[in-house]
Amino acid sequence: SGYSGCNRMMGGYSVEGTKLGFSQMAGTMMACLQGMEIEQALHDALAKVAGWQIEGERLDLLDANGAVIAAFTGV
Repeated sequence: SGYSGCNRMMGGYSVEGTKLGFSQMAGTMMACLQGMEIEQALHDALAKVAGWQIEGERLDLLDANGAVIAAFTGV
């Protein structure tokens, strides 16, 4: 579960080595004045995730071809 900028999101995941997948994703559906584009992009990216890697303080989520589709930096 998590917060995507406006709405809460929740779902399942599976991980096996560097393979990662998200399933049964759901979320609240509040309309917000700002940030809806970013939130939708995050939901779209999570549906395409097939793997992950960590480099330093950054977590990259990868598609089936190994391309970075989302990156998160630890703070």
